[in-house]
Amino acid sequence: MNWVQRINPAWFLAGAAFFLPIKPAPVNLFILLALVFTYLKPESWRLLAGIARRTSTLVLMALVVFLLITFMYGTNDPSLYSDFLSKYGRLLLIPLLIPAFHSAQDRLLVGQAFLASMAITLTLSYMVWLQVDLVAFGVVSDGEYAISSNPTVFKKHITHNFFMAIALYFWLLALGCRVKEGRYCQPKNLVWVIIYAVLVVAAFINLFAMVDGRTGWVVFGVIPLVFGIQRFGLKGLVAGAAATLIILGTAYFTVDNVQQRIDKGIQEVSDFRTGEDQKSSVGERMMLQISGGQAFADAPLLGHGIGGVRNAVAPYASEFGAEPFQNPHNQYLLLLIQGGILGLGLYLAFILLVIRGSYANEWSALHIAPVLLMFVVGNFLNSFHYDFSESIAFILLISALGYSSNHA
Repeated sequence: MNWVQRINPAWFLAGAAFFLPIKPAPVNLFILLALVFTYLKPESWRLLAGIARRTSTLVLMALVVFLLITFMYGTNDPSLYSDFLSKYGRLLLIPLLIPAFHSAQDRLLVGQAFLASMAITLTLSYMVWLQVDLVAFGVVSDGEYAISSNPTVFKKHITHNFFMAIALYFWLLALGCRVKEGRYCQPKNLVWVIIYAVLVVAAFINLFAMVDGRTGWVVFGVIPLVFGIQRFGLKGLVAGAAATLIILGTAYFTVDNVQQRIDKGIQEVSDFRTGEDQKSSVGERMMLQISGGQAFADAPLLGHGIGGVRNAVAPYASEFGAEPFQNPHNQYLLLLIQGGILGLGLYLAFILLVIRGSYANEWSALHIAPVLLMFVVGNFLNSFHYDFSESIAFILLISALGYSSNHA
């Protein structure tokens, strides 16, 4: 093996994971380098041949090929088709990146890089909250974000809080490991116990009391459910659900930010239903769901094509006095409009396969399955495969699973 083949592709994936919560350009470069150095190794090609025969890969390929074929639909807007094809085409990176994860250490390295970036993001978010000028870090207020009342840093509040919920889960997992020890845990170390405890408390406060990302609050509800199942099996599901309700209920009654955002949302639903205000944040979401649902009903089996969303929803959005849109902020509804029941069915089949694979061993059940479930929940509120950072996070997650579930 020459010196080029000794370069570990996971180093570049770690770089991509680090920049994922910050900015996209380095992420693309690091993924490209990871692919280059992965396939300079002959064993990667042999592994890829096996990966290509897996059921999950075949279903994923079928989904992308079907979406590609929708170009033939007369309802397609070619420019929107190209835009969506590039976004869904990123899913094909999953089988290609699986060989880059050679060992548990590689998976750990990539995960640690992401968490290091989130720790930096968390620190800077508190600095924004304290009204410290962070222009040197590229953090610039735009009147809605990166302000003390909504202290995001590099991403808008939806992505910020979604990633913060994921980081919070891993920091809770690490804290539990440090306190109790276990198969995948490091020996007890009081310093690290304190560090993880501080990160958990700081992330929880940041998630609920500081940043206005309601998606993150909903996704957080997965965490108590997961811990309940991990500890007590299916019986723990009830305890986890109760814990989720208690935590979210307590946040509502004790945190002004949570109460105000939820009360505002309830009022916006009421205003939308009575026709008083249909252009509020929640009102717009309801318009998107209703218009998108009506568009789906026009072509329920095969959809309107990945570039046909705007044309399909136009007549229904106009009834609300709204402009046609291409993203209903619901990944499942988006796929229904674009590919109908067949498109969504292929996507859900892939998701079910990787969920089953994530429970193949203890490591992936602890580190992959919970985050995958966060994506499953989050996709009801946003189209994560339409958004760059979330879609790449999903790709890295499933790529890490692809190796661990079969070779760990």
